Amino acid sequence: MSFASSINTVLNSNASLNSQLWNEDGSTRIYAYNYPDNLDVSLSAIVFTYKKETGTHTLGSKNVLEDYSLYIVILSPDPGENETIADLVHSFLDEYQDANILDVTFENDNNGEDQEKGRYFKVLEYKVIFDK
Repeated sequence: MSFASSINTVLNSNASLNSQLWNEDGSTRIYAYNYPDNLDVSLSAIVFTYKKETGTHTLGSKNVLEDYSLYIVILSPDPGENETIADLVHSFLDEYQDANILDVTFENDNNGEDQEKGRYFKVLEYKVIFDK
């Protein structure tokens, strides 16, 4: 499984997070890379993107350990909602591990406002060790 697929699966598998970002059609407002142009600005959403930092072959194995910077952008018309969603992300991602995602470490966060769209954002930055 690719890094993007793994992160998408992790974010979409959390019931508490999904309850905050659920659409009436049964989908969630969790997007990879960018959010849709027609996203209703009155709704909260998450957009994630990432950057591969390094990749290292392990001794005696064909496995590659890859280091990624993961950026989770939370968008909402209410800064309090951003904090609630950020707390949900922290509560399960800070200690998350599986067969491919070996370590997730919180690095930084940043808050801001898109005055043109009347929306607030919060960016969470994580370092992730991924076993490809």
